[in-house]
Amino acid sequence: MRSALWIYLLVAPASAGAALVAPQLGGGSPGTTTAMKHADIFFESGSLVVHLDTSVATPRLRPLLPADAFDPAAPYALLSGKAYNAQYGWNAGGFISLPPGAGIWIEVLQSTPGLEVYQAPVDANGYAPILGTQGTSLRWKWSGRMSHNYYAATNFASQSHEATYRVYLGDSSSGTPLAGYGSTEVTFAFAPPGDYDGSGSVDPLDKYLWQQQYGATGPQLAADGTGDGLVDVSDYTVWRDALGAQLTPATQTIPEPSTVGLAILVTAFAPLLRL
Repeated sequence: MRSALWIYLLVAPASAGAALVAPQLGGGSPGTTTAMKHADIFFESGSLVVHLDTSVATPRLRPLLPADAFDPAAPYALLSGKAYNAQYGWNAGGFISLPPGAGIWIEVLQSTPGLEVYQAPVDANGYAPILGTQGTSLRWKWSGRMSHNYYAATNFASQSHEATYRVYLGDSSSGTPLAGYGSTEVTFAFAPPGDYDGSGSVDPLDKYLWQQQYGATGPQLAADGTGDGLVDVSDYTVWRDALGAQLTPATQTIPEPSTVGLAILVTAFAPLLRL
C-alpha cells in the first residue's frame, strides 16, 4: 500500500488543475520562440577563445505562468518555483583538435548569489546541478556538443544575475589546468529587473515599453517584470525600484534616450500613465 501511495505522489501534478508544461529555451511558459545565444569555443594556436553572440538580446530569467506547472516526476521539476532560462549555449566554433588526455573545462570565477545552473538535457545526467550549484564543483567539463545549461533563480524580480567563467584546457579526468595553454573568460549576464527592452540597462525607454504593453496578457511579455502573464502596475514598480537603485548616489542622472525622436515619444506618453 505504501508503494502505491509513493508512486502516486511522484506522478501527481504540482497543483490541482495545473497545466503540465516542459521547460522553454527562453524561460517561462510555452507560447513564443526564443533565439539561442551561443558562446562559440575555438582552440587556436594553443589558446582557447570564446566568441559570444552579440546579435541576440540579453536573456531574461522568467517563471512559469501561475496556471502552469512542471511535472513533479520529471527531472526538470527542480526548476519549479524559479525563474529560469537556457538561451546561453556552449558551442564548438569549428573542428576542435585537443592534445591527448586534455579536455575543455568551464570554471566559475564569479556568480551572483542565488543563481543556479543545471546540466543541459542533451548531456549525461541532464538537469543535474553543476558549476557550484548545491555544493557541486566549480569546474565543469564541457562535452564538446552544443550544451544549453539551465540557469535559475528565485529573486529574479529584485536582483540582477550574471556569472563569469574561465574556459581553459585541463586534464580530461581531474580538470587540473594544463601548463603552456592560454585560457579565456566570458560573462553570461541576464537582463536586470526592469530592463524590458533587453538593452542591458534600466532607463526611460523601458517605462515607455511598459506603457505600450499595459493591460496585455500572455506568456513572455517584454514588460511583464513579475512574470505573472499580465502587464500592470506591479511591473511599473519593478522598473521604478530598479531605476531607483541605479540612481544611487543621488548625483547620477537618468540615461537619456539614444535619439531625439525617442525622447519626444517618452515625453509625450509619460502623462498617460504617470504613477
